[in-house]
Amino acid sequence: MPSLRDLTKDRLIEMVSGVIPANGWKVLIVDNRTSRIINASCSLHEIMDEGVTIAEQIVSKRDRLTNMEAIYFLTPEKESIELLKKDFEVKHQYAAIHLFLTSRLPDDLFEIIKHPNVSSRIKTLKELNLDFLAYESQIFHFDVPLKYKPLFNPSSQDEHNAFLDQIAYKLMTVCITLETTCPLIRYCKDHPLSMKVAGNLQKKLEEYQIQAKLPAVPDPPTLLILDRSVDLFAPLLHEFTYQAMAYDLAGIQNERYVFTFVNANEKEEKKEVLLNESDNIWKELRHLHIAHTSEWVVTNFNKFMNENKKTLSHHEAGSLQEMSQLLKAMPQFHEMKTKFSLHLDIAGKCMSIFTQNQLERIARIEQDLAVDYSPDSLITALSSKYSQLSEIICDQTVLMELKVRLLVIYIISQGLRTSDRQALMRRAGLAPELAAIIENLQFLGLNLDKGDVSLKNRKREISLAQGPSLLSRGSTPQDSEEYELSRYVPFLKNLMELATKDKLPDDRYPLADEKAKKSGSRKKGSKSLKTVSRRKKHNTWANQNKSQFAPSLGGAEEKPSKGQIIVFVIGGITYSEIRSVYETMKATQYDIYLGSESIISPQEFLLNLKLL
Repeated sequence: MPSLRDLTKDRLIEMVSGVIPANGWKVLIVDNRTSRIINASCSLHEIMDEGVTIAEQIVSKRDRLTNMEAIYFLTPEKESIELLKKDFEVKHQYAAIHLFLTSRLPDDLFEIIKHPNVSSRIKTLKELNLDFLAYESQIFHFDVPLKYKPLFNPSSQDEHNAFLDQIAYKLMTVCITLETTCPLIRYCKDHPLSMKVAGNLQKKLEEYQIQAKLPAVPDPPTLLILDRSVDLFAPLLHEFTYQAMAYDLAGIQNERYVFTFVNANEKEEKKEVLLNESDNIWKELRHLHIAHTSEWVVTNFNKFMNENKKTLSHHEAGSLQEMSQLLKAMPQFHEMKTKFSLHLDIAGKCMSIFTQNQLERIARIEQDLAVDYSPDSLITALSSKYSQLSEIICDQTVLMELKVRLLVIYIISQGLRTSDRQALMRRAGLAPELAAIIENLQFLGLNLDKGDVSLKNRKREISLAQGPSLLSRGSTPQDSEEYELSRYVPFLKNLMELATKDKLPDDRYPLADEKAKKSGSRKKGSKSLKTVSRRKKHNTWANQNKSQFAPSLGGAEEKPSKGQIIVFVIGGITYSEIRSVYETMKATQYDIYLGSESIISPQEFLLNLKLL
């Protein structure tokens, strides 16, 4: 399957390798955002392999290298463009400028680079149309702070429209990277935001098709645009798979986690690590239930230690060459040992908080509310649910954040009259700013008195259209404790399955381009435009730095893709929805890509509701 990280890396390597100075060496200058775009897909080693002698931030104080040409990969924002101008305003910092921009350059910023000392040095000026982060092989986001106010309660219509236009443009750059520039764009008729972005994106892609002189494709993939109101449960429910739980409970920020481990000198050391797909263990564990995660880490750590103690003790250096090989192996051994220590630390921290914060008790109630079904009874009485909620609300040992989350889940599920809401908030001791979280749910289309009636209706429609599902969990009680705390299936998962079957209801998820109806939608089983990696000489990148002591992580033989689906959610995506992408792909053999402006934790979702 085409990995979005690989495709993004290909475009970046192509950008760097395409600049060929006379002396063969060049400098790479980036700003904060473009450095994050690169780091999400490439290693510094891979960039340096293309003749880059040094890579530096544009905000840093840099030595003048007047004999070298510079690649500037920048965001078209005033700060970055002004700093570029400053490099050449008095004396030239480098011999020449090769300027690559993530997106279109506004006219006012174009005027800045028209300065004679700048323009005379420009050899390349290109809008790269690469304005997103490839977070995982199938997941992308725009690396912008989540802001609900301009989306759901804007101060002005101009602010609202500008925000949606920015989303459409960035989404276009994803389509360009996937080489999917004429998809069948669908939106949800219940979501005005999705309709606006869909129409805007359709127009931008049509213009790009004409400018790039690209041919139409016979069986285009589906691109489904939704907004966060599609499923208000998903950002709030406690999820007990490893990745979701780690981000909810373990304090991970921007993929970074700080932990203490025992180093090669048997001393304790603090280390900040990145949790991404370059870590094979993280990649293997991220979608496992936390119970299986802990079991897997302990079992494989012990196996790893036993195997490698034997390996190192049974090898003696008979020559300088053999000694060199053994010494090279040792750092890799300690690297893997550190990685196991990392995941033992995260899993242990999650389980400790799970117990300390009574999450098993709370999660049972959450699941009963979200699925309208209890494992003890197929129909849980409303009075029983209210009684359970009241018990938690009045419990002084339960954290306030958990009370707020549960109260919001209850209102989404059942609704509460104004007087009952206010009474419960008083009993819980909610401060006015926390009470605002509940009241502001109205801006996302929720009827506070009745709950999310729309979601219940959509679920019924999906159930009728879906037929036998490959994906959804069973509707009858199971013995597994793990199942009882994970009964809820994100609504997005059902929509992705319908999209793979070409069964999305046309009346609720219409096409942005009415003309597309005449040619018919994608036929069941048809292939999407095949995305082929442009990488040639870089085909061994994935194996570089791979430890010879890495555990066997398995993996089935890859099957041919049946097609391509892209889903974009305005207002943030959750880790449970990210997990659903990989589960749906495995069940359907479709390439599925999911994205948003950002990935949200429950805390970020509540904060944005509070600020509306």
